[in-house]
Amino acid sequence: MSNIAPSNSERGAILFISLIILLLVTVIAIGSVRYATLDQRISLTVQQKNTTFQAAESGLSQNENAMNFKFAIDQARVDGYTETFTFTDTSGSQVTAQATTRQVGIVQGQSLRSDGLKLYRFRTESNATMNNANTVTDLEAGFVKAVLD
Repeated sequence: MSNIAPSNSERGAILFISLIILLLVTVIAIGSVRYATLDQRISLTVQQKNTTFQAAESGLSQNENAMNFKFAIDQARVDGYTETFTFTDTSGSQVTAQATTRQVGIVQGQSLRSDGLKLYRFRTESNATMNNANTVTDLEAGFVKAVLD
């Protein structure tokens, strides 16, 4: 049996191919980690936007419900009725919501009733902010309320 010696041109080829494969695996691993980190940041942003949206929506509801009381209606008709509330969400972030309701008009055709009942149009603007994330949501809604003057 004869031993065949590798030629000089084949020396180190396995090492070079191994290094190329290792480099490719490393690039794929780094890309996967970056993708996972980006996905996590997107998920956090969606969660923060959802939290501020829910807070702003709560402000709209709270002010609309407050219009069942004469003092709130009187204030909304003059210079706006404002409610502000703050809470801490499950991640420990502080969320502040503020809603302001203003009278924007009287429903035409209903303002001259003899019983003193008038239909007023109101608009509520609500703003919620998550302080540590600079996430803000602005909402507005309109509604009609019957008021006995």
